[in-house]
Amino acid sequence: GYSQERAVTKAVRPVPSDSSAERTAWMGSRVREKKWLARRKTTRARTIRWSAVFFRVGNITVTGTSPYSAAQIIEATGLKTGGSLIFFEKNRAIRQLFDACPYLETVRIHRNYPDTLEIIVTQSEPMAVIKSGDAAYILSAGGKLLQKTRQPEKAGLCVVTGAELESPTVGKTAKFSSEETRKPLILALNTFRENGIINKIGEVCVEELYDITFTYTDR
Repeated sequence: GYSQERAVTKAVRPVPSDSSAERTAWMGSRVREKKWLARRKTTRARTIRWSAVFFRVGNITVTGTSPYSAAQIIEATGLKTGGSLIFFEKNRAIRQLFDACPYLETVRIHRNYPDTLEIIVTQSEPMAVIKSGDAAYILSAGGKLLQKTRQPEKAGLCVVTGAELESPTVGKTAKFSSEETRKPLILALNTFRENGIINKIGEVCVEELYDITFTYTDR
């Protein structure tokens, strides 16, 4: 596109310095080149407009694992059939979906021509309950806050203590008062999960950053 046009412009031979005939020919080539570039831009703009009119959303599908129904997911994105398959606010749709459905870990939206939008989702995996002040939140394997809970001990997950969350918001990545806490905590929890012992961990204390302690089967 743009880089190719610049390359064409740079490739024009230098202005002749003597012969008026050569200069006239050079000026003519410059005029033809500009007209060619203008026609190319016009054709491209018409193609884009035509595509926007021709390719309309006829179907919206949802694939992947999720605790939400396809109807809930589609409604949360704000996407509707009949709209343009080319021009739609993908980032806003994804942001709205994350806000409405916090138990989604990843979201992708693909165009499947000629008329389908495919929403591909993966489900968040609850991994721990993190206590912060008087509140407690369920934390995903990816470090996202899935929901607020008043009974952390009944969630059936290990409990993280010794960490303070900063402006906790459900559906958003957990932010800690000390960001140095995040990486070792998530690493420790995922190590427990990958080794199949996360459900045997009772409490994880990160009060001392370089001395994380935990209880194993109530010991």
